[in-house]
Amino acid sequence: MPPWMDGATPAIHQVQALDTERYVSVRFKDGTWSLYPYVWLWDNCQWAHCFFHLAKARKLLLADLDVTTAMERVTHTEPTKHTSEFDAEWLKKKCFSQSARQQQQEELFLNGALFTDTIQSTLVCVALWEGWQEYLSRFPAAFSRCFWHTWQVQDKADANNVAYTSEKLSLHSDYPALHNPPGDSMSLKFTLFLRLMQFQFLHYIKQAAEGGESEIVDGFHTANQLRMENPEAFRLLSSPETTVTSKCSPRT
Repeated sequence: MPPWMDGATPAIHQVQALDTERYVSVRFKDGTWSLYPYVWLWDNCQWAHCFFHLAKARKLLLADLDVTTAMERVTHTEPTKHTSEFDAEWLKKKCFSQSARQQQQEELFLNGALFTDTIQSTLVCVALWEGWQEYLSRFPAAFSRCFWHTWQVQDKADANNVAYTSEKLSLHSDYPALHNPPGDSMSLKFTLFLRLMQFQFLHYIKQAAEGGESEIVDGFHTANQLRMENPEAFRLLSSPETTVTSKCSPRT
C-alpha cells in the first residue's frame, strides 16, 4: 500500500520544471517521483476557477486550454497569468508511476465476487411511472442510465454536477462510454442504427433571463476532419482503451 494510503501525509522533496520536455518533475520525500506534463497540469488545475470541488468536475473550457503552454515558475503560472495550485497529496495520488496506477485500479474496479454478493443482497425497488411513461412508450426503447429515465436540471446551491449550476458547460457528449462501439457486440450496421436513433429530450419549464444559449457541434464531421488532417493524432485519440468513471449522484 502506498504511504499516502496508510495515513502518512505525502511531502514533496524537490520540484523541477523541464522546459525542453515540457514536464514538471516532482520528487517526494519517500523516494518516489513522477513527471507531470505542462498541459496536463493546466487541464487538471484545482483552482476554483477551473475546478468545481463539490462535484469533483472540471469547469475549464477546452477552448481556453492552450496545449502549447509554457511555465514561468515551478508554482505553475501560465504566460496568461493563470496560476495552478496542487497539494502534495493530490499530486501523489495522480502519480503516473505503475504502482500508483495499480492502486487507482484497485480503488475503482470492484472485485467480481464482492459485486455479485452486493447485488444479490440488495433490495430492488421499482419506481412508479406517471404520465411520461405513456409518452416514452411511443418510442422503440427508453434507455435507463445513471440518471434513470428522467431527471430535472436546475441550478442547485449544493450542486454535485457542473450541469446543476449556472456555469458554462464545455462541448461534450453525454456518456458515450455507456454505449458499445460499432462492431463490438452487434453487427456494425445495426449498432450504427441504434446510435444514430438515440435522442435526449430537454423540456424547458422556465427560461433564464439571460444566457442559456446552446452550442452544437457535429462530432462525426470533426472526427473525420481530424482523421484526414492529422491521422496520427486521430489514432492516438481513438485507439487507446480508456477507463471512464463518474462520481455524479444526480438524485441527491
